[in-house]
Amino acid sequence: MTSSPEVQIKINGTDEEVELPIVLQPQEKLVVNIITTPHNLGTFESIIYVLLEQRIFIKTFKAIVTPNKYGLAPIYYLTAQNREEINHPIVVANPSSKSIFVEEFYITNQLFKADFKKLNSKQKNQPNFFIDGNSNRTFVNIMFQPDPEVELDETLIVIKFSNGDFFRVPMYVRHRSNLIETKPTFIDFGLVQKN
Repeated sequence: MTSSPEVQIKINGTDEEVELPIVLQPQEKLVVNIITTPHNLGTFESIIYVLLEQRIFIKTFKAIVTPNKYGLAPIYYLTAQNREEINHPIVVANPSSKSIFVEEFYITNQLFKADFKKLNSKQKNQPNFFIDGNSNRTFVNIMFQPDPEVELDETLIVIKFSNGDFFRVPMYVRHRSNLIETKPTFIDFGLVQKN
């Protein structure tokens, strides 16, 4: 268990659900991988709790979060009107001199769709999954149409590159109803003096 939703734990390197408790035989070991997807730059801290034979072990996990070399960052503050479709490009920078390709890609929320077709004409001759060395490329457009019943939708865009680098990019879209519109949107009457 962890103190932050930005920390995930993989046991023995698999994504499969692991049934707890785990019983280890003598001389058997358990590999626990800690995966962080911090949303902000700077200092990141989380606490990991492990219950072992009626004892709780507490381990503090600290990291300094810096921009990643691929230019991928969380996508915040997108706003969509009801029945409006948004289209957000995911641009990947390849800082190395060798070409890389996207080995794995998926989106965790089914309301968000990947669109590989609406890319600019320069990129039509080459598959989207390859990114030439020392270049930027619009890899995919993320399409989304909000559900009017929900105020905020979120997803993780998961990308794994051929060199083994792995990213989870969070994306948040806030909905704004366009059924009632007021103009001006803000009115300031100043201070009202009490008598």
